[in-house]
Amino acid sequence: AGGSVRVTGEVKEIQNGQRLLLHDRGSTLQVDASSLIRPVNGIMPGVHVQVVGELEGPQLKARILRVLHNMDMVLYEECLLLRRRVEAQYIDIPAPS
Repeated sequence: AGGSVRVTGEVKEIQNGQRLLLHDRGSTLQVDASSLIRPVNGIMPGVHVQVVGELEGPQLKARILRVLHNMDMVLYEECLLLRRRVEAQYIDIPAPS
């Protein structure tokens, strides 16, 4: 199993009710949602979600999935960038380029 990651993206496709195809900024990622307690039945293509899980080869095995209703994704990205800069300055974590 790979490392734990958090990803955010738009649902492009749902396969067999247990696999999601996420898209964000030109990249796609397949998410295995089969181990989630709550099914993904209510999630539709076009919805933005955030997934926490482990990388297993070319896909993400979801542990947590949440729908991001009405979230301003531009503002979200700006907040993440600011957080990473603060962490780099005060916690000695490398800042993104």
